[in-house]
Amino acid sequence: MAAYSYRPGPGSNPGPAAGAALPDQNFLWNNVFRNYDRDNSGMMDKKELKQALPGLGYRLSDQFHAILILKFDRQGRGQMAFDDFIQGCFVLQRLIDIFRCYHTEQDSWIQVSYEQSLLYSLEQAA
Repeated sequence: MAAYSYRPGPGSNPGPAAGAALPDQNFLWNNVFRNYDRDNSGMMDKKELKQALPGLGYRLSDQFHAILILKFDRQGRGQMAFDDFIQGCFVLQRLIDIFRCYHTEQDSWIQVSYEQSLLYSLEQAA
């Protein structure tokens, strides 16, 4: 089994409130991406991403921000374009939704069997 944890902040759940939908693309563009793209480059670097995600309710480690940039930086420049940012937010929200399915004890830890992790991976690929 694998154990996963999140860094809790106020309240006992990771990410936005349970059942909350990710805001639409217009909201993300006007109220998140543009506000945190400090140099108006049309790209979001790790520092900007680290400042933007808490505004959406995500409390993540520096290491996780770096992984998000690596995963969703299609241009290989250490930055995310708006479309990459949207995709990253949707994947992040999906991961948190799955985490919540297993987060029954409300202690910030889950245990996932090998088969459960494989099933999740197959669901993501479909």
